Amino acid sequence: MLSGPLKESDGTQSSPFTSHQQVADSGLADGYYYFNDGTRTRQYYFSVDGTAAGQTTGGWARLDATSLGQPYTGQECLSDAGVSSDGIYKTHAQSNGGYGPSTHGGCGVGYANTYFKCRYMCFTNISGNTQTAWGYQSRFSVHNAATTLRTDWSGNQSGTGGSHYPGAFAFPSGSGAEFHLYLSTGSSTTPPTNVTSLSNSASYHHNGNVTYGYHTGHVYDMYTTEDRTFHHGQMIYQSSTPEKNIKIWIKY
Repeated sequence: MLSGPLKESDGTQSSPFTSHQQVADSGLADGYYYFNDGTRTRQYYFSVDGTAAGQTTGGWARLDATSLGQPYTGQECLSDAGVSSDGIYKTHAQSNGGYGPSTHGGCGVGYANTYFKCRYMCFTNISGNTQTAWGYQSRFSVHNAATTLRTDWSGNQSGTGGSHYPGAFAFPSGSGAEFHLYLSTGSSTTPPTNVTSLSNSASYHHNGNVTYGYHTGHVYDMYTTEDRTFHHGQMIYQSSTPEKNIKIWIKY
């Protein structure tokens, strides 16, 4: 027999939120709150009303080191690559980094096998590299669990991704090795709206291998809710390539 009313979730460790709508309806200020996605409980920084995420709907969770831990940084990344305290993921590649041809280089930032649950993704604070030409592009990809992303690209990844631009491309293995979202500075395509199936979603593996640009204010809808991980990569050739900065927001 219950002795009193059920306590509503308030985002504390003892009473984590269990849906993004709960967060949106809470009326709280943006900040770190505990969230249970049915598999794990973590602290995420939330854009409660969506403004910080560039959206008109609320409850967006930001990926950062508090929620996921420190990311890997690739073999030819400069020292400022990684994630900042306010959630900016940065790639910054160097050529002549000691792997492959001296005029080429790459940088990769992401997570080998740390997963988060989401269907939707959006991006803010996009800055830095806008190069569209091959050899200079930045790329971002999402992979479903149980993908493992390797960090020792040089000599282990096939093609120029391993020999010329180590870290620029994801090196997935496992049952979820497909690409389920793929962004590139070589594309300006915006993600689809009114998604009703995998085939018209933002999922690269299901929509005919469409690559999208980096856009703020858009929602990248992969249609299904899955445990996922990501890789943020960059190529460089001959001259220096600017860093690429993004904040990543998720919900389902």
